[in-house]
Amino acid sequence: KGKLVGTIVEASLDKLRGVTATLLVQNGTLRVGDALIVGHTWGRVKALFDYEGKPIKQAGPSTPVIVLGLQEAPMAGEYFELAASEREAKAIVEERRLATAAAQDQQRPRMSLEEIFARFEGGETKTLNLIVRADLQGTLEPVVKSLEELKESEFGIKILHAAVGNISESDVMLAEASDAVIIGFSVGVDKAAAGRAEQSGIEIRQYDIIYKMIEDVQDALKGMLEPVYENVPVAHATVLQLFKIRKGVIAGCMVNDGLIK
Repeated sequence: KGKLVGTIVEASLDKLRGVTATLLVQNGTLRVGDALIVGHTWGRVKALFDYEGKPIKQAGPSTPVIVLGLQEAPMAGEYFELAASEREAKAIVEERRLATAAAQDQQRPRMSLEEIFARFEGGETKTLNLIVRADLQGTLEPVVKSLEELKESEFGIKILHAAVGNISESDVMLAEASDAVIIGFSVGVDKAAAGRAEQSGIEIRQYDIIYKMIEDVQDALKGMLEPVYENVPVAHATVLQLFKIRKGVIAGCMVNDGLIK
């Protein structure tokens, strides 16, 4: 009868059932119809299933349960809690998302992987900000790990947000606020997200092959490396005579070595 709280164990995006999340109830009782707040997402419990996949009406403390009805797939380890209504759950989640966007206070021009090199030449950035989405938690973790391991000298990658599920409008909003590129691995793009990304110039990259994704990001990071300039003499010449003309001076030279073009 206590306050409902628990932890997300696993989450994925099922093409038929939508977002499915495995939860562990730690306190209180979870029931069909409850409005839940989970990190930066929310939803109403449409169905509950026990560890054998059998439908149930409620789950008490220490009970693992599969839940249908969340708007987006949450991260493993996130806590969930009960909201009084769907309206309250949605309002609280929206406040959290706005707070996250506000925390990213560096408002800069939009970035794509192709533009990174030009941006760095102007000294504007040394870090590639990424938002990552994957179809499964088991896929998301190796994708994030592979990206975080990519480094070029002092320049690197910062994963601002990583989650399971389709690329959403909130991802685009975060990208707008943090000058990030969105990477999707085996996921789709919500219609609202695609429209907003096109309007604001946010780049969304979608992949199904991990090494292709890594290659593209590596190329972007290599483009961010600061070039090393060094004077390399290719020829020497001696000035023998100067000829003044209206537009300047002509130098008559004798090439001592090398090649002058």
